[in-house]
Amino acid sequence: TSNNNNKSAVVVISTMNESRALKLENETLIDCSDALGIQLNEKTLLWDVLHSGWMVQITPTRVWFIAPKSKSSSSSSLEVEVEEQGSVCWCPPANQSIITGSICSQYKTVLVCLHDGGDNTYRIVPLLCSNAISSGAMATETSDQDMCCCIINADVSCMSNAMVLPKKSSRGSRKEAIVAIGTHTPSVHLLKLSLS
Repeated sequence: TSNNNNKSAVVVISTMNESRALKLENETLIDCSDALGIQLNEKTLLWDVLHSGWMVQITPTRVWFIAPKSKSSSSSSLEVEVEEQGSVCWCPPANQSIITGSICSQYKTVLVCLHDGGDNTYRIVPLLCSNAISSGAMATETSDQDMCCCIINADVSCMSNAMVLPKKSSRGSRKEAIVAIGTHTPSVHLLKLSLS
């Protein structure tokens, strides 16, 4: 069945080494993985759709930004040339893997948690999706350490999606977001981000 906006609900399911996207159509689950353009040969840690229509798939080895099938003239970020599959990606630095991720769709920001397999040091790194989409790549001119917005000295297990909180300041209205980060100890860390 369709929702009120005449769009089908899609769910991405994942095993240890592959992913599939399914949509409900006439009370039957249909595999729509190829139509959405998701990466099938890796497990999916997080999948979501940004307000711009771009889809984000986070796997242990990269963050994929997948272009929407139809382009809208109302958003200039959708009018860019992208790779053949209609996607751009960001890969973590060498010897590091993505443990989990978080999305703040309204502000086109993705957070990833990186680990190098060594000690219990996990780095939270912000990626600005609008930069990736407009340039066709997730290149950064800063060092890997400069990209880090938080270091957690515990085994990170999960992150919530960012919850945006309005904040008034003397310079006008700014937004902040709160992300909850769960660990295996067990404990929860709250990360506050300033958004523009």
